Amino acid sequence: MKKRFMTLILVASVTQSLYADQSELFRGGSIGGELSLYGIGMNIAGKVNSKFALRGGFDMFKMSDIDVDVENDNGIDTNYNFDLDLQDFLLVGDYHPWEGSFRFSGGMIINNSNFDGTITPKVRDGKDIEFVFNNHTYSTKEIGSVDTKVDWDPVAPYVGIGWDTSFTKKRGWGFTCDLGVAFQGSATAHYHINYGNALKENANDTIIEKRSKQQTRDEIKKNLDSEMVELQDEMDDYKVLPYISLGVNYKF
Repeated sequence: MKKRFMTLILVASVTQSLYADQSELFRGGSIGGELSLYGIGMNIAGKVNSKFALRGGFDMFKMSDIDVDVENDNGIDTNYNFDLDLQDFLLVGDYHPWEGSFRFSGGMIINNSNFDGTITPKVRDGKDIEFVFNNHTYSTKEIGSVDTKVDWDPVAPYVGIGWDTSFTKKRGWGFTCDLGVAFQGSATAHYHINYGNALKENANDTIIEKRSKQQTRDEIKKNLDSEMVELQDEMDDYKVLPYISLGVNYKF
C-alpha cells in the first residue's frame, strides 16, 4: 500500500512537472515584426527554458525596374535595368547566458534571393551604341540585350548576437535586435544573350552566311564568358553577408 501511495505521488509529480513545462513554453511564445537588411518580415519564437529559445523568421523585399546608367572609358553609355527580389528564412536557437535580454544565436538562413537584370546599350541620336565585352565591341545590330541573373547558395550557416527585452517577461511588448553574419558563399552570375537582327538566322541565309553568323555568336559568347569570370572573381570577395534587424514583438 505504501509503495502504491509513493507511486501515485511520483506520477502526480511528473505529470505536474510536464504540465508546468508545457505551460511555461506556452507563456514563453512570442510573435513580432521586424525590419532587416532583407526587407520587412515577421518572426515567431518559443521559450524552452530560462536560457534557451527557438526562433523562426521570414523577411522579404521586392523592387522592379531599377535603372542604372553607366558610362565606360570609351564614353559608351550602357543601361542596366534590374528586378530585385530578396527573401530569407531564419531558423536559429537563442542562448541567453544570463537569463536576460542579451542572447547568442546560431542556426541557418535559407536564402531565396535573386537579382535579375537586362543590359541594354543606349541609343544616342539614332546611332548604334556598342556593347564592350573583354575589350571587343559589338553593335546593337549584333546584340539586342543581355539578360543576367545573380543568385546565392540556398542555405547559409548563421551566427550572431542580439537582444529580446520580452524574454524575461510573462507577457507584453518587447524590443528585438539582431547583429550577425551569414556564411553565404559566393554568388553565382548567369546570363543569356538576345542576339540582334544581324546575327539571327533566316531561311534565306547561305551556308557561308550561317557559318559566319555562328562564328560571330561563338566569339561574343567567349568574350562575355571572360567578362563573367571577372565578375565572378569580384563576387567571390563577398562570401560573408551581414544580417541586421530591428523589431518589436509581443509575448503571450
